[in-house]
Amino acid sequence: MFPEYSREKIRINPNILTWNIFDFITIIVLFLLIFGINKVAQNNTYPYRTWVITIFIIFLIFLKAEEQLQTNVKLTNKKIKMTDVENYVNTGDILIFRSYSTTGISEFFLFLVISALFSEIFSTHVGLIYKDNTGVYVAESVGFGANIYSILTGTHKDGVVLNDAIKRFSNPYQRILIYKTNIHKYIDNAKFLENISRYKNHGFFENDIYCCNFAQDVLYRAGIAKSEEEAHMLIPFDFIKKENYQIDIEIAQPVAIDNGNDHI
Repeated sequence: MFPEYSREKIRINPNILTWNIFDFITIIVLFLLIFGINKVAQNNTYPYRTWVITIFIIFLIFLKAEEQLQTNVKLTNKKIKMTDVENYVNTGDILIFRSYSTTGISEFFLFLVISALFSEIFSTHVGLIYKDNTGVYVAESVGFGANIYSILTGTHKDGVVLNDAIKRFSNPYQRILIYKTNIHKYIDNAKFLENISRYKNHGFFENDIYCCNFAQDVLYRAGIAKSEEEAHMLIPFDFIKKENYQIDIEIAQPVAIDNGNDHI
């Protein structure tokens, strides 16, 4: 898919882990998986063999995921300074995030290992630009423990948030790509904000509202995206595919936000 770009080595930046109920569920599921494999393949003559095989399989899975992360496709060499973002973007522009660090065990498996294994091009998150005469903001649904300030509620929370773009972009552990579009020509700005605000009190995964599901719903209600029926099957890079839209959309080549991270 993007043959003009090479695969670039990256350095994973570890964050301090925080625990939530989904971390414990993940550990239990992994334990049951290991136990199940050993139960099915149990060998009375060599009882240690199935444990060795299980550990080896898990090791191969992690090794493959690590290889995918360390050789992720570099999508652009173009950068934009954070101070220039406000003049560059418009409401409806698409943000693709890449983060090689996590804040929990469940996020590690869901958004790093599994995403790396099953995605041709690794990405972890999608957001939308909202712009009015007060500034530029990022509309998104963020994961557990993110604790991002939302101007919609005046609180720090996970789930659906609307946050000042410059503050949001300042995290150096994130790689953020802007895909400039012509969506702003097809929408009413006030209505677009209303579509975002309807979920302002939703937490992450509450009523199936995660990042892709949220972005698709907002765009569908604005008459931009084709359908919301299969939104739960979307991944971030689906939002830069023209077949996802019912308008004659124009999507420019990505520009990376220069937030002090050299890897994109």
